[in-house]
Amino acid sequence: MDDAWIPVRAGLEDELARLGAGDALVVSEPDPPGDSSARKGGLLGRLRSRPATSVRYVQFRRLDDVRIAAECVGHAYREITAEQDARLIQLGWSPPQGLYEYQSDNFVRLFPAADAARAAQVGVEALGVLGGDAATAWTWERISD
Repeated sequence: MDDAWIPVRAGLEDELARLGAGDALVVSEPDPPGDSSARKGGLLGRLRSRPATSVRYVQFRRLDDVRIAAECVGHAYREITAEQDARLIQLGWSPPQGLYEYQSDNFVRLFPAADAARAAQVGVEALGVLGGDAATAWTWERISD
């Protein structure tokens, strides 16, 4: 991971450690200028029928006292190259619809709730794989259940 990602990773780790059961956090690029339809899908149940968008994102939901579900934008919402696909899988992400216990149109990983540091690390690595820039003014959206 490039050192430029360290502040993003640290902020993400802090936010993930504070999520309560049912709470979610989305870290994404801002919507492209003039395109409010470029939103996130997956665990938050948003825009399941929307076409692919250029917005890169990772999102997390505290499922219960012991697990955090992480999602990285999938093919249903963004064009992803074969190389990006392979790298995400190499980083441990399950491909869309590939995790039996947690179905999603996005790439998915499950983490122990106590391992916010690892979840944050993998989240920023995924953003980097997708071509994200650490200097981007990432949008942080916390949603409480």
